[in-house]
Amino acid sequence: MKWQVSSILTLTFTVFAAATAAAKTPTACELLSANDVKGVQGKAFEETKLTTSSQENMTMSQCFYRLPSFADSISLTVLRPASPSMDAEELWETLVDQEGKEDEGEAEKRAENHARKISGIGEEAFWSGNQMAGALYVLKGKAVLRISVGGAGTEKTKIEKSRQLAAIALQGMK
Repeated sequence: MKWQVSSILTLTFTVFAAATAAAKTPTACELLSANDVKGVQGKAFEETKLTTSSQENMTMSQCFYRLPSFADSISLTVLRPASPSMDAEELWETLVDQEGKEDEGEAEKRAENHARKISGIGEEAFWSGNQMAGALYVLKGKAVLRISVGGAGTEKTKIEKSRQLAAIALQGMK
């Protein structure tokens, strides 16, 4: 009987601790301020639109930061493992596989997708896209961040803007 009570208390504490941790996890819309966006894009956002979802193996928090010029808007997505025992690297590997790893015969696929490794941010990062559309993916701790910036500019400019905003967002992630 004592072990049953002990088991129930342990389970209750674990569920409460997980719920408390989840409640303190910032959403994607809480990771960038209007001033952060203004510093990189030249204008502050006018509104944000948060979308959240959960799947079997991950939770997603996505924020669309709408700027005065819609084309300059930003999309920020944070993917986290659904279970504390799951590792974010599993999600990361899935993303990397989708973008095409440089394994046997797949280097061409990677070049086709314009996916390339980006250094100096997170534990790992890669850019996928071109100057018209692209996104920076960053693995950091228990999360994967995806950020895409709109607006005119070269691919190099978009990568740098994405890197700056990702660095700010990573500071706010727990």
